[in-house]
Amino acid sequence: MTTAEEVEYANHLAGSAVPASPQGIQSLPNELLDLILRNVWEDKPTILAASKVSHLWHEVAVPYLFAVLKIASKFDFADFHAFLQANADLACHVRMLQLKLAWTPWTRRYKLRDDLPVVGRAQLSDLVALLPRLRALHLYHLMIIDSPNPAPGAPDHLSALRLEKLTIERCSPARHPSLVTVLNLVSLFASVDTVKLVYLHVPYKPLDPARLIRAVPVGTFITQNVSLPSTSETSTLYNPLRECLVPGHLRSLQFGCANGRRMRTVEALRSFAQLVKTAARDALRIHLPFLVAIPIGPNEHHPGAQPMLCSRATHIDLRAHTGYWREVNLRSCTSLRTLSFELAVPPADSKHTPHTPHVPLAWVCIALLADVPATLRVLTIKLLGLDANWKTQIENVNTLGLETLDVALAERHDHLERVELMLMLDAQHCTYLEECSSALLKAMPKLHAKGVLSVVDWVP
Repeated sequence: MTTAEEVEYANHLAGSAVPASPQGIQSLPNELLDLILRNVWEDKPTILAASKVSHLWHEVAVPYLFAVLKIASKFDFADFHAFLQANADLACHVRMLQLKLAWTPWTRRYKLRDDLPVVGRAQLSDLVALLPRLRALHLYHLMIIDSPNPAPGAPDHLSALRLEKLTIERCSPARHPSLVTVLNLVSLFASVDTVKLVYLHVPYKPLDPARLIRAVPVGTFITQNVSLPSTSETSTLYNPLRECLVPGHLRSLQFGCANGRRMRTVEALRSFAQLVKTAARDALRIHLPFLVAIPIGPNEHHPGAQPMLCSRATHIDLRAHTGYWREVNLRSCTSLRTLSFELAVPPADSKHTPHTPHVPLAWVCIALLADVPATLRVLTIKLLGLDANWKTQIENVNTLGLETLDVALAERHDHLERVELMLMLDAQHCTYLEECSSALLKAMPKLHAKGVLSVVDWVP
């Protein structure tokens, strides 16, 4: 073989050879890399030391380890701000930040509400400004204080930062007790995909529009177990939200039933309706903030009496006609695809007691749904109050009337693609879940025959 032939043959072998497998940790599958790094999660000092001497570890491990930061403090977060300033190379990797109370056996037993770590809008702005890739922020068990409104013309360091999720859990507004204190934290960002308030106690204070810094585009707004004052949820919750949220931007509005023991007035219903009309008119999903329960009380015997709503563990004086429910403004939500609400099933022994409804709850549901747009595709009804007498409760046509609701939904709402019944059974009755599910399907044969009815697990 001549030299030219040898060169040509070598080139042929080089072109057809299988490339060498890449070496190093960065060549591992993502799933395996994720497992390895999760197992060394708590050994950050060692990983940081390795990253100082290994360029490979620095490239692969450090961004993963600092993607999520959980900072716990007994007093404040001043040291954390200094840490971020001194370690800008690490701060640029943070995508999720959680600020929380540093729990100890002592704080768990003796920590007073006024001793919680404090965070305000100004302090939070200084922290977040050092995290250019931040996408999620979780505040847990903190005291939220007011900060002075920014001066006119003051530079906005976060004007371009778009947050995917802001969670405020078990926090308390202080000094100026109002939901505005919390909502002003939302205004730090150019927009927030999801805002979630969990176990939040909101003391009563009338809305002062001057204290709201600006409205924010929010895609999804969720509340769970928010405690409101017994005086008025109108000025405490709905009015501030209407001022804080950019009109027409919400795609999902999900209110958990608040205040299990307080009444809701028509004024509150109308205030909620105004919120729907302005902020949620283009929403795809809405969960109603009130519990549909039994009509009782002397007011329903007076022709001029105003109906009232109530939330969990109390009862409502409701009119089973569509005119009343037009106040909710669901007809204005012309893009609505999913609607859900909670329904309190009357007890089986409610005959001739104050719990006896004057109309089946099915009538109330039918009246409520008469005003929903034809765009609705998924209806979720969360059933509360089923107990060991669930069979009697489900079959009762005078208090619940599921067969009547079945006929109405099948004949008047043929646009529905799915009707979900969610069950909440306590621990001692959960053994009846399968039997109870079968009974519900039998109680609504038309929807079941159409293949749109299902009984699903409870989701908060």
